[in-house]
Amino acid sequence: MLIAPSEITQPGGPYGPGFIMETDGAGSWLIVANPAGFRSIDFQFHHQNGVPDSGTRFLRFGDRVISSLSGFRLPATGGTLKGLTIQVQTASANDYVAQLISDPAGRAAGPTVVAGAVLALPAAALFARDRALSIAVTDLELGLWIVRTAGAGAGLGQISVVAEFELAKP
Repeated sequence: MLIAPSEITQPGGPYGPGFIMETDGAGSWLIVANPAGFRSIDFQFHHQNGVPDSGTRFLRFGDRVISSLSGFRLPATGGTLKGLTIQVQTASANDYVAQLISDPAGRAAGPTVVAGAVLALPAAALFARDRALSIAVTDLELGLWIVRTAGAGAGLGQISVVAEFELAKP
């Protein structure tokens, strides 16, 4: 019987998330629990209009949801932020930071930067990455914004930021 690797974790399949196919080295395959203690998940944020003159731009996630209207939650009660990556369309003479925030819609205490979740984009740069983060994130409503820290005027054009999380294996 042949089995496609995607079939082992399909809804209604015999195995749930957290299992992988592994070769026995003799031409057969085994289905075993994934030995890794975590799984990775990435969220992409974006906006097509750069940063306004006011100096802050809430980014969108998904197709059209702006994180200032409604944030997102991790698909677990918590995780670890491992990295932030930013890519912009147009270099700017300004300095910016990308910041992961809690309560972006201001339903409780208002937007608050998640401790240490900041990525600097220096003037004239199109790309920046920090994959050395290790910031615990609990069950919070999350969003992301870009803030101008030096300079004036709009800039950047299209913005894309990827937040990389590790979650405990189910």
